Amino acid sequence: RIKALNYGISRDGTIILESGDKRESVTATYGVEEQDLTSALLKLLSNDVPAVYFLTGHGERNPNVSDGTGCSQIKTALEADNYKVDTFTFALTDTVPADMDVLVIAGPTEALSDKEISLIDGYVQSGGGLLVMYEPGMPDPLNGMLKKYGVDIKDDLVIDPTHAFYGDIATPVVQDYVYHQITNDLTGLPSLFPTARAVHIMDTL
Repeated sequence: RIKALNYGISRDGTIILESGDKRESVTATYGVEEQDLTSALLKLLSNDVPAVYFLTGHGERNPNVSDGTGCSQIKTALEADNYKVDTFTFALTDTVPADMDVLVIAGPTEALSDKEISLIDGYVQSGGGLLVMYEPGMPDPLNGMLKKYGVDIKDDLVIDPTHAFYGDIATPVVQDYVYHQITNDLTGLPSLFPTARAVHIMDTL
């Protein structure tokens, strides 16, 4: 009991992980699952915390908003896997964050300026990661910048009458994937892709 008090444990089922002077605790109401332990171990053993930044200022989805228009669940999942999640806007700076490993541009509703696109292009050319998500009906906010990397995003809408979510052809359901590290854990699990746009891989750069 004294040791539990020293560790600050106040609930049954709490697991304490230690490495040197670092400590992580795991507590779950209905039992600790493998994902909980894996996340705690990543935080405990990793000296580097990858930083994911969401761009704001152009009507993008915000990771700090949980009312259905944001993407707070993505932020929660990333932080559970030992990622730092933050936002930034070019209106407050003329550069990208120095510690940024991945830039997320999630559903902008306004085009980016030429200067902003140039800064993003420079960030990608220097080895930075970029995740772009566009909704249908919005012209390319990056004004064709991705074409130099072999990616062309048309203003279209993916439909699938055969594998539609309860008859909604604009929400394809995917259950089978070719093997890839990214989708390895999704095989057999239904994934929904509402209002998806097609990504065209260019033959030549």
